[in-house]
Amino acid sequence: IQSMDDAIDTMHKTVKTVRLFEKREFDPLMQEMGGVIVDTAKLVAEAIPLLAKVGANSTRLNELAEEVMRAEGRADDLHEQGLKDLFKHHNGGDAMAYLIGSEIYGQLEKVVDR
Repeated sequence: IQSMDDAIDTMHKTVKTVRLFEKREFDPLMQEMGGVIVDTAKLVAEAIPLLAKVGANSTRLNELAEEVMRAEGRADDLHEQGLKDLFKHHNGGDAMAYLIGSEIYGQLEKVVDR
């Protein structure tokens, strides 16, 4: 329960960050990370009721856990590539845009890790 609460808190913090910086458009990799978050949430939602009978549902729970781990890996890759793209795009230019983008990427990555 605490982990789910932490995940929701992190999602709220991400929304606050987006609002704080008045971000209206998102890089394609940010959008893809959002998709990973939604997909991961669906996996967790499927897993929760299966926990009532762990033994009977162990095969599916294991499959779901593996899918979540793959999603976390994908989010890590997107986070890294997003930061690289931000740096290349804003190198020698708009440092504030880089800082805002990197903060949002960081928040999105934290959501998946929770």
